[in-house]
Amino acid sequence: MARAFLNRAEDELEVEALLARHAADPTLTPHVLSIRSSPGSPVPSRLDRNVDRVAAALEAGRAAAHAALGGRDRACPNRPLQPARAAFDRGLGE
Repeated sequence: MARAFLNRAEDELEVEALLARHAADPTLTPHVLSIRSSPGSPVPSRLDRNVDRVAAALEAGRAAAHAALGGRDRACPNRPLQPARAAFDRGLGE
């Protein structure tokens, strides 16, 4: 656990480099679909406790995924994607 905490920044850079390699070369496997929120979307810090900012960031990510996946949850294609705030609130037990 301590190693994971101490090396998290280095590990994140490795993941970002892997994603960049796969984005640049679509023949690499496994195939990776990288979905990013639109520019200007909120980016909360790891320890951010501002629920509205975190919910807005989740909603921006949900909207990006919704647009990339054609508006449906692939696990349950008959169910539309749910707004992030509702899912976030359920996760907090509100």
